[in-house]
Amino acid sequence: GANPSVSRGQREPQRREPIRPSTVQKEKRANTLEMTSILSRASVWHGAARTTVFSVGSRRSESTLILLRHGQSKWNGATARFTGWCDIPLTVQGRVEAVAAGQLLRSRGIHAKDVCVAYASELERSHETCELALASMAGPEQETWSTERIRRDWRLNERHWGIIQGHFKNDPDLAQKYGHDTLRQWRRSLNGKPPP
Repeated sequence: GANPSVSRGQREPQRREPIRPSTVQKEKRANTLEMTSILSRASVWHGAARTTVFSVGSRRSESTLILLRHGQSKWNGATARFTGWCDIPLTVQGRVEAVAAGQLLRSRGIHAKDVCVAYASELERSHETCELALASMAGPEQETWSTERIRRDWRLNERHWGIIQGHFKNDPDLAQKYGHDTLRQWRRSLNGKPPP
């Protein structure tokens, strides 16, 4: 029969089997590279640059994931270009942003000594942001972090912009050749891709 505590039109709650400790432990020991791969795919889908991943945790059974985008590069700002996989360095402002991110994390109780591993893309702007943030998180305890904890993975690289990579975002020739709507779709959609 029907459950008398459920009103007409409502679904009866599904009964779930109890979670066994062994299942929980297996899930908590998931491979970090698999997480990196998932984040990389999410970055490509959203066209966002999630370039640095910190894994923080004092116990193996618990960790914190921090996503940090690289600081401003020379192709951001007023002269914005489709940067993608071009290895463009940070500006002074980008370095300041990376240090500020590290200080913010430190002020929230996350120190460099707590970071087990940090992932960055193959791009120098990502790696430098990671180094500066970790150094800033360490504060006066600089011996508590090392670049050896930073792992580079190409799957964390930004979205590749194909034929338009390196062009100014507001280039009238691009708008004329491909149309404003097509450019907008490439920039904003999950599936839009410029020609290779």
